Amino acid sequence: MGIAEGNLPFPRGSTWGDFDRAGLTLSDTSASGLEGKEFRVRDTQNSTGDWVTLRVVKNDTGSAITPANQLLRFSTSSIKDFGRRIAGTTNSAGMVCVPIDDAYESSPTIPNYDLFYVVVKGPCAIAIDGANCNATVGQSVTCDNAGAIGDDVAAAGQCVIGALAATPGASDTTETVLVDLKLQLPPAAG
Repeated sequence: MGIAEGNLPFPRGSTWGDFDRAGLTLSDTSASGLEGKEFRVRDTQNSTGDWVTLRVVKNDTGSAITPANQLLRFSTSSIKDFGRRIAGTTNSAGMVCVPIDDAYESSPTIPNYDLFYVVVKGPCAIAIDGANCNATVGQSVTCDNAGAIGDDVAAAGQCVIGALAATPGASDTTETVLVDLKLQLPPAAG
């Protein structure tokens, strides 16, 4: 599966259901052809001008997601769900996860079955675990058990989200991470 440049199916900071689809009833099959597709755009959120690779994913949690620079875990209900559907925030330190696009920083909730973007490569502001992150600039970070960057540098066997772009200050609630997940999609079922 290739990565498309630009031409996003809906604007960053919005969801598929938000974009010119008034009165739409979302379902498990809504826009399923977009799930897992990746798009490369320039970073406008962190003013770096670097490339950011966004992946379209579906909220498959059963309820709305409140964007708060969270780290999310993939659904494993079906083999084709991993990399395409989100099951919720991280619930175990060091697990495979992906950050929600930081363009959702002030967005309302993302309804169940709606599609939105996560970042798989490039700069992304992510919540810090209680502003107590002990990692410094350039060090690899992983998740905690509540959807934020963990306290320490990623350890052996943990999923590395990316490297810190700056050392967090004592009062920081988010920090920019240079995300590089190298996630591979399984072949589509059927």
